[in-house]
Amino acid sequence: MTRRASAVLVAGLISTPVVSAAEAPVETQAIAPARAAFSALRNRFEDARAVWRSDQMALLTRVRIPTQGDDPAQRVRHFIEAHRDLFGTVRLIVSDVDARPERTLVRLEQMHASADGPVPVIERSAILTMDASGAVTRIVNDSVPLRGVDAAKIDAKTAGEIAWAHVHDAAQAQTAIKARKVVFVSGDRGVEGYVALVARGPLEVFEIRVNGADGSVFGVKAQAQW
Repeated sequence: MTRRASAVLVAGLISTPVVSAAEAPVETQAIAPARAAFSALRNRFEDARAVWRSDQMALLTRVRIPTQGDDPAQRVRHFIEAHRDLFGTVRLIVSDVDARPERTLVRLEQMHASADGPVPVIERSAILTMDASGAVTRIVNDSVPLRGVDAAKIDAKTAGEIAWAHVHDAAQAQTAIKARKVVFVSGDRGVEGYVALVARGPLEVFEIRVNGADGSVFGVKAQAQW
């Protein structure tokens, strides 16, 4: 085997988790619906570029996709409806809008359908940038289709008591602690859980993350300290 052929063989064995769709073979782009949707967009926008995490689009640039609606939120909903496959099976809802004359940023939050209704998936979202005309020019996406989510076995009240006890080293909460139901994600798997804010004295507030499947505390973050 020549040195050149050996180098080609080694290069072929090396893989990276993020690749440019513009440089990937056409056959690879057609594997998943998101890649097929991007391929269709490139028929309209030759310079379009995408970055991928597996078959989930992480970044879309060099496009100017028209939208319809009376406000940014409506325009983004129209865009998602018209280009559903770009996001796979993920359900997204508008959570924040930052509108300025030259551009608008719309943040979308990933949701999961739990037995209690839709709940947010922590730290999984997408941000769409629109220009002054309302056309989408950029997408940053870290949402991920979940292959399975373990259901919570405790309720919000119990999670609040666990959060209180973790901060105050007490068996019983002195006051009712509101715990918000969410989904925590690792890779493409999730578990239902709760986020609770617990005060310790007048100057400290902690965000406590409680695993809803086993009641364990796996995240503590100081929210405010003066």
